[in-house]
Amino acid sequence: MGRGKRYPRSARVERRGVALVQSIVAEMGHIWREKSVSDVGIDGEIELVDHSNDRATGRLLMVQVKSRSSLDERSDGKIRFTCTQEDLDYWLSGTAPVVLMLVSTDVSEAWFKNLEIWFGEDPARRQSRTVVFDREDDRFTAAASQRLMDWGLPASAGLYLRPPPHPEVLISNLLRVDHISPTIHVVQSSALGWSAINARMHEAGYSTIDDVVWRGDELWSFRRFDEPALNALADGTPERISTDELVESKSDDDHRLLVRLLNNTLREVNRDQLRFQKKHKYLYFPASQDLEPYLVKSGKRGPGRTVFERYLDKATGSRVVYYRHYALQYQFLLLDEGWHLALNPTYHYTIDGERASRFGAEYLKTIKRLEGHDAVRNLVKFWAGYLRTTNHLFARPDQRLRFGRLAEFDVDHGIDDKYWKPNDERDSRKTAETGPDVNQGTLDLGDA
Repeated sequence: MGRGKRYPRSARVERRGVALVQSIVAEMGHIWREKSVSDVGIDGEIELVDHSNDRATGRLLMVQVKSRSSLDERSDGKIRFTCTQEDLDYWLSGTAPVVLMLVSTDVSEAWFKNLEIWFGEDPARRQSRTVVFDREDDRFTAAASQRLMDWGLPASAGLYLRPPPHPEVLISNLLRVDHISPTIHVVQSSALGWSAINARMHEAGYSTIDDVVWRGDELWSFRRFDEPALNALADGTPERISTDELVESKSDDDHRLLVRLLNNTLREVNRDQLRFQKKHKYLYFPASQDLEPYLVKSGKRGPGRTVFERYLDKATGSRVVYYRHYALQYQFLLLDEGWHLALNPTYHYTIDGERASRFGAEYLKTIKRLEGHDAVRNLVKFWAGYLRTTNHLFARPDQRLRFGRLAEFDVDHGIDDKYWKPNDERDSRKTAETGPDVNQGTLDLGDA
């Protein structure tokens, strides 16, 4: 008997995925049309049906089905799919919204994303080309019918035409990490946890430190454990490993350890200039000794910014309501282009330069609501310049961390200025310089 033609497993997986999507669309009561000829990136289309009168609306969603027997699911419960640049360009350049369907044929479940919404105005997402599905929120079942309707065209619309290209260079909040120490030092130690570490440092006559992490019975640092002051922590013979070993590891634990080490090292190299707020995990400028406002320069241009200042009760003009400190939330990210530090400027509020104000969350909410785009952008630039050029970062010869410039992205569909949230320019500038009006609203300030 002759050998039959092969029907490869990949083809079977693909057909099962398309069949599942077709079945769910039919259960929703919409119309599925498969593209059976010359498919170059679109598997089918969904014509939406108005169930109030059972009439086809003529509104179309393009669908690309990606079927997998196993998924890229991380410990955070998110499912990831990375598109090719060619596919992404094709999907985002059409005349109708494209929905990406990710199907797990092992469990006969599907998840979906509107690519126009997911990638729309986010240059970092476009750069990564990665779609992240939430296992629950993005599950594609008959119950998701209304989301498809919401993605369709308005009832009064005809042909969907994308807005004309508006090329633009976007400055992101991603600060490039130009250099990370290529070597990590590891040593066995019984001093595990901050209390034990700092107790041993004090016993040896040294100050507390931040730039170590622990795992198991080992301490890890970009600094050597056989030199002062870290030698006080060593119980064994120090070893060295390449930083790239953790970067290239397939273990999530290794990646988390490296990020913790980068976070702690950033705190350590800024120890003399910035404080760390443990509860909310941000760095902030401390109060001056005399509680007077002070400026910090970022880069070589301009007079600098007032990073600490007091705000008085407008009713009396004499009582201090709070002190405002510039602050920074941050996150190290490993992207295709290398390591970056995501900068999220914020503020820290105190009643005396030390103790946190119990109304800090209200003050922060007010100023975040009033700050305009320009104010936020300038704060990002301030922190980028501060971390990049301030001499204290590079006083040590090992130069464990060195930062470059903010990442920029060329996009062919920029944001028209008229679509930014309207803000009174004077109010925005006033808020950035003076803080929120503490007499607005009905908040009882009491002892802030």
